[in-house]
Parts: sequence; structure tokens; C-alpha cells
Amino acid sequence: MFNFYKTSYFFLVIFSNLSAEVILNTSNFSNDLDGWVPWVSRTYVDPNLPSSSNYYGQMQVGYGPGNQGSRLVTYNRSSAWTGNYIDKAVTRMRMNFFNDSPYDTVFLRVAISDGASPQIEGSNWWISKTPVEYAPSSGWSFASFDINEASMKRGGVINGQPGFLSFADTLTNIQTVRILSSVLGGSGVGDQFYGVVGLDDIQLISVAIPEPNTALFNRAIALVFLLVVLRKFSFPHSKGE
Repeated sequence: MFNFYKTSYFFLVIFSNLSAEVILNTSNFSNDLDGWVPWVSRTYVDPNLPSSSNYYGQMQVGYGPGNQGSRLVTYNRSSAWTGNYIDKAVTRMRMNFFNDSPYDTVFLRVAISDGASPQIEGSNWWISKTPVEYAPSSGWSFASFDINEASMKRGGVINGQPGFLSFADTLTNIQTVRILSSVLGGSGVGDQFYGVVGLDDIQLISVAIPEPNTALFNRAIALVFLLVVLRKFSFPHSKGE
């Protein structure tokens, strides 16, 4: 009987909470840079990529004159990557990445903000708590970052004080998404770096939220199923049935 109740509960949960991940946007650099700037160039065919006809985004960090482009950071402010993350039900970002630097380790993180830059006083920044590490001269591998308060921490700004909005309030007005390397993850600026890195198949992921009528329909099915099973197990059967 205990197994029966466990099974009933299992089906009730399954039918009541049907949801699936949805890819809101993908940057694969097939046609252009998809809004990722600066220092990103659209590069043709890395033989190590799954598809030989693929493009990817390449960054030659630290190769500019003086201090130009010496931090491993790229950002996107296009509407496809920003907006109200609550309404979009955003849950995570994922991507393929490689580090071809002969010297430096990449401590890959993502950062989101309601401001255009970490130089803006009063902007609210949230950064991945745990980086994905890429050793020098490492090949392509997959990285995934959850977009939730438990997985992200508040970041600082360069000038003045950061904002005071909560994580949830910040999510309602995301203006910038950043991919960066940072050992400590204290801000969205990124650490000094020297070497070539690559990005591909950057994706923004959400969880599908059923329409109210769909959700009610799923719960109704679950309830009918549970009632049928309960009736079967609750009423005694006469011989011959």
C-alpha cells in the first residue's frame, strides 16, 4: 500500500508540473557577431568543432597596443539577451569555450546588470559565484551557469557605490550580459589576460511556464487519474471480478 501511495504521488507531481527547458536565444556566429563586443571577431572553422562548417567567436586578448583589450571580457546589450528575465523565466546560460593561451588560466563566469557598465555608479551587478576553469592550451568544452540568487553574488562597481536592488528586482530590467574571466568574481570588469580564446553556441535558457488553462488541464488529468486509482484500491472486489 505504501508503494501505491508513492506511485500516486509521483504521477500527481509529474502531471501537475509539466515543464521543459526552452532556448530563448543562441549566438553561434554563423552570420554575424550577434551583438557580442568588443574584441570579438567572427572566425571560420576550427577543425575541433563538432561541425566543420561552423563559425565561432574568437578573442585575441591583450594583443592590442598598450593596455587595449587586455581583459578577458565580452558583453551583449542587444534585446535578444537583455530585458525582463522574470517575464522570460530565464534560468541559466551555457556555451562552448576554449582557452588557447599558453600562460593564463581562464576563470569563466557570467555577469548580469541593470547598468551598461561596471563603471556606472548605482548599477546593480550579479556575478557567478563559481567559475568554470580552463587551463592554458585547453580545447573546447562546455560551460553552464545558473541564473539564480543562490548561484550568483553581488558585484561591485569601479566608480562610487553599487546599487541596492535585490536580485529579483535587478532581473526585471537586465541591460547587459557579460562573459568574463575573473579569479575572485568581485565585479564585471574581468582580469588581465593574454592569449586567444573562443566562444560558440552561447545560449540563454528558460523554463517554459504553462498557460493558466494548460496548467489547470494538467492538474485535472492528475486528479482524475488519482481518483480512479484510489477507487480501484479502496472498494472491495467480490469473487469473480
